[in-house]
Amino acid sequence: MHTMFKRIHYNNLILWLKIFMIGTLAMGGVVFPFTDIKAQNADTIAATPISNQDEATTRAKMLHLLPKEAVINSVQERNFLYNTWEISFATPDRDKDGNKMHSGEIVLLAADGSLVSFDDSKRGNNFNGMEFDAREERVSHEQAIPIAEAFIKNQNWMLDATWIINPYPESAFSTRGDDKSLHKIRFSRTQNGIPDDQQYFNVYIDRVTGAIVSYQVQWVKVTFASPNSIISKKDAGNILFNLIQPNLYISNEAGNPQLVYALNPSYTIDAIDGKYPDKYNMPNTKKDDTLLPRISAERAKRLLLSMYELELKYLYVDTMNLGLYYQLVIKPSIPLFYSGSAPMLDANSGIWRDFIGNPLTQPVPGASDWLNEILASPDRITYKAAIALNGKMLPLNDEPIIEGGATLVPFRELFEKMQATLEWDPVSQKVTAKTDSTTIELTINSKTAYVNGKPYLLTVPAQIVNSLTYVPARFAAEALGAGVKWEASSRLVLINTTAFSNKPLTEESLMLLRLEAQRNWEIKHWQ
Repeated sequence: MHTMFKRIHYNNLILWLKIFMIGTLAMGGVVFPFTDIKAQNADTIAATPISNQDEATTRAKMLHLLPKEAVINSVQERNFLYNTWEISFATPDRDKDGNKMHSGEIVLLAADGSLVSFDDSKRGNNFNGMEFDAREERVSHEQAIPIAEAFIKNQNWMLDATWIINPYPESAFSTRGDDKSLHKIRFSRTQNGIPDDQQYFNVYIDRVTGAIVSYQVQWVKVTFASPNSIISKKDAGNILFNLIQPNLYISNEAGNPQLVYALNPSYTIDAIDGKYPDKYNMPNTKKDDTLLPRISAERAKRLLLSMYELELKYLYVDTMNLGLYYQLVIKPSIPLFYSGSAPMLDANSGIWRDFIGNPLTQPVPGASDWLNEILASPDRITYKAAIALNGKMLPLNDEPIIEGGATLVPFRELFEKMQATLEWDPVSQKVTAKTDSTTIELTINSKTAYVNGKPYLLTVPAQIVNSLTYVPARFAAEALGAGVKWEASSRLVLINTTAFSNKPLTEESLMLLRLEAQRNWEIKHWQ
């Protein structure tokens, strides 16, 4: 699937056309709190045309791209789209089987001597096989990262490139041949902190000694898009959320048919116009109306999207130009199947399953901020009303109802949470709630209530709904001495039994309350 820089053969040599092949989808990197590694800039060397092999070799040395002990295998002029010089090199180092341990390829533009592409690969001699006893590890992956960063900084190649850590894991299938005694620290080229994952710098570090064993670097001269403005991450998230429909199908990988929901490997939109390019996306499967899941597609979508981060990254627009795109990528903490497939959601039980249908043994992490912001937006919440007590969501077995502009709540759940004792007279249908200083009396269908014997007129009376007694939330809470606010856009009744303040909650606090209320509602109604 990752087709950046495909190699084709021309007269039994690797043609530099690899530079111009369009990249497709790749697992992405995010900006972690590590310092960008800025390489030396080749533009500091004056432009000079190249007309022969000696000039090509001299330019490669000026750019510090040839190791001191390098042996030039070939220097050839190519003329495809552009006139270039291709230099192939290797060092005398050989492994125990006589294979080259360090080799590379440099492509220079003949017109001005600028670097077009650079590949360099050095591997160790002591391949330790696929297995490694983790008990022997002395250098952790986290400890290996600064070692790799220092190694890249110490390279004197004149590359116009900045490298940043790529934390996203590779599938076990794609790394099946890797030496497990080594940490593979992956870096992506980045522009203004935005990664281009098709260009990489991989450093391999011994898990016992911490020594640099091998590395791979691939760099290509490209033009990075730099638009004046792009859509916001919030807008991108909303566009993707509206576009995505989870795939529902019967999985029979383990010979045990199971109805599951799953998402495509990734989803991408243009960061400038928000369009959904076909070349970077797979179509949603058509809905099969004969499949009848217990969990709704909307609930499944929310759960499945919790596995994804929303990242801004560079992808290829054409052969040499990179555009800005927002892309959903699987989180590093998500347990992947051997092939790299993400977990599926059982459409009936809600259990997370792997590619062959087995239940996952480790939990799937919760949704990231970008998704929480969407799910908790006032225009997406589906609950009618919710109650927050002293800044925390009040868990109710039965939901509040709205009638006549008033919010009514189950009296027992509310009063008990506010430390009141309750009495119910089925003959007179009267509710009585008592604290040390207050007695409240409400009669079903009566608009007159009593607080310490004093009558109060209600806009909406207490009433029985579905065999439960509901009382007006504001009156009940204020009668017990609490402060009450109604946040209309969030549909939240905010009750405070402590020192009540007119200062509104922050938008972040309201968002978290909406998010919890919405999730509680979905659990009850969508599965």
